[in-house]
Amino acid sequence: MVTILPKKQLDELRTALKSAKKPLFFYDSDADGLCSFLVLYRLYREGKGIIVKSTSYLDKNWVNQAEKYQPDAVFILDMPCVEQNFIDGVHSSLGKIPIYWIDHHTPLDRASVKYFNPRIKKSDAYIPTTRIAYEIVKTESKNDMWIAAIGCVADWYVPDFKRELIKYPSLLPSSTTEPEVAMFDTVAGKLARIVSFILKGKTNEVLKCINALIEIKSPEELLNTSTAAARKVMDYYGKVNKNYEPILADALKTTPEDGLLLFRYDEDRWSFSSDLSNEVAHHFPTCIILIARRKNDEYKCSLRSRKIPIAPVLQKALVGVRGRGGGHEYACGAVINVDDFDRFVGNFKRELGG
Repeated sequence: MVTILPKKQLDELRTALKSAKKPLFFYDSDADGLCSFLVLYRLYREGKGIIVKSTSYLDKNWVNQAEKYQPDAVFILDMPCVEQNFIDGVHSSLGKIPIYWIDHHTPLDRASVKYFNPRIKKSDAYIPTTRIAYEIVKTESKNDMWIAAIGCVADWYVPDFKRELIKYPSLLPSSTTEPEVAMFDTVAGKLARIVSFILKGKTNEVLKCINALIEIKSPEELLNTSTAAARKVMDYYGKVNKNYEPILADALKTTPEDGLLLFRYDEDRWSFSSDLSNEVAHHFPTCIILIARRKNDEYKCSLRSRKIPIAPVLQKALVGVRGRGGGHEYACGAVINVDDFDRFVGNFKRELGG
């Protein structure tokens, strides 16, 4: 069994979750972020969740959300970066209420926050936030194991508890060992896409789907659209997927050059870059994938690689470029100024060749 977090930390988080009467959850706007929130929230159904859209960090601009809700504890889930000014702002406005930050990205040093990250102890650990959340609640609730499995698969992690999924026999075969197979060839993978796609679009529509998903009791209920909540989720998923499929078809027609497949697209409403990069990488496993979505004066990018670590390549390619980026060893994101994009691509190719 994988070591998720030290027992002392898990016990602390269990106690914090149980004792909080008005918790506020901030979570990242991807399937891992949402599923980690669902797993924790559905145990006691106390508090409120806030999805952090359009950015990968929490800063002082989000403090007002805490001020409005007046929580007795704050839980931050799957956020790569939490600025010190957010932590200080919450404490300045609400007193020294506890802030629990649960994450699995590159560890950061922050003061006055309770920080839980498997990579602090083991730098190369890859354990999605949903997996951590499930470890916190599993002694009291096995009913949300299916949600935990979806969040793990969506974040390219084959659940180490897959043999316990016998209650949901069609979800993920116990013989599955490769994250890519789990994502594209299993029911859990299909559900991961559904969860990912309902997070796209206008926030009010997204929140309606999340509220519906909170009420769904099983994967069969969702897939069979046997309740009003399930129909709400699946109807919205179908609408989003209808926009995704033509863009995917265009991306798959792209010819790689020197091992790099670069695909640019314009889309004001829907952000598919992460989904596209994963699926295109599935079809072009020997290539490095760079998907770039233009929005206003920036390209929002998603990069994937199967064998070559691209995180250090990305950091070198950003030198002298108006942009920023980072992520995991084989999966990264970046935002690049439109006028500097060609230079960035040139830098990236140069660093790959070096």
